[in-house]
Amino acid sequence: MTFIIQNFGPNLARLRIEKGVSQTQLAEDLGIGKQSISDYEKQKSYPTFANLDKI
Repeated sequence: MTFIIQNFGPNLARLRIEKGVSQTQLAEDLGIGKQSISDYEKQKSYPTFANLDKI
C-alpha cells in the first residue's frame, strides 16, 4: 500500500502530461482546486477518497 501512495503523485503528473491536460483543466474537470492537483503531484498532500474516486 505504501508503494502505491508513494507513487501516486508522480504517476498522476506523468499521466496528466501524457494526456496533454493542464493542472488547471484537470482541476476544473474534477471540480476541485488547482492547488490540490499541484499538492498531489508534489506529494504535499494526498486526495480524499471522494477526490480519488473523481480522479
